[in-house]
Amino acid sequence: MTLQPPRILVVEDDANIREALRLLLEEEGYDVLEATSLDAALAIVENATVQLILTDSLAARTSDKLTAAGLLRQRAFPTPVGVLTGWPVDQESVNNLDLAFVLGKPFDLDDLLARVANTLHLTLSPEQEAQAHVVRQYFAALTAGDWNALAALCTEDVTYTLPGKTVFATTLQGRDRVCAYAKGIFEQFPEARFEDILVSATPLGMAARYRGTWRTRDEAHHTQAGAVVFRFADEQIAQIGVRLNDARLAAITPMA
Repeated sequence: MTLQPPRILVVEDDANIREALRLLLEEEGYDVLEATSLDAALAIVENATVQLILTDSLAARTSDKLTAAGLLRQRAFPTPVGVLTGWPVDQESVNNLDLAFVLGKPFDLDDLLARVANTLHLTLSPEQEAQAHVVRQYFAALTAGDWNALAALCTEDVTYTLPGKTVFATTLQGRDRVCAYAKGIFEQFPEARFEDILVSATPLGMAARYRGTWRTRDEAHHTQAGAVVFRFADEQIAQIGVRLNDARLAAITPMA
């Protein structure tokens, strides 16, 4: 029996952002419903079953920034609600409304997909358990600087993509190129480590959130959370990062 992919309701009044989110989620294998307003979203949750709601704040004023999310959470309970917003939101408000997560716009695509996967918490098949183990080995290889081990985890034609316009944004194909790029990057970050790795399944791969720590050349230590998504060919990594190239993604991804 073929399992139906998780269904996600996207509530967003900006057409470009809504379309970009739909493309991103469908590319990862999710079934997507769309609503352009709170009333339209409420009508959908009254008549359809969804596993997750992703909503813009739909607020014109700071005082209303979580009103729509709170109402959706109440009416669609126990369906989790994640908020994508340009307003600043404090953690206490998120906890009080029992929201799954809040991401500020613009946001990292891998981070969104990892939060979605973690929130849905899909049960792993034996094949996915093996893939999750490979993901943990991937981070262990980066931490150890073991580039031979990293290469062994990847297919010969593995693709690495980091979208956006940061200094690290790039697209590479081929195991040797990807490993050489990783080695060059991590030589700039002494004592880099990946910890608190949380691996979750997506319909077409795996997603991981992590905490990274490193030391800069001035001996200062830094910590930052991050995320990355993976696709597989059997038990080898075939794709790292998001490969959705569309001009509309500029509306939701970091520009610098």
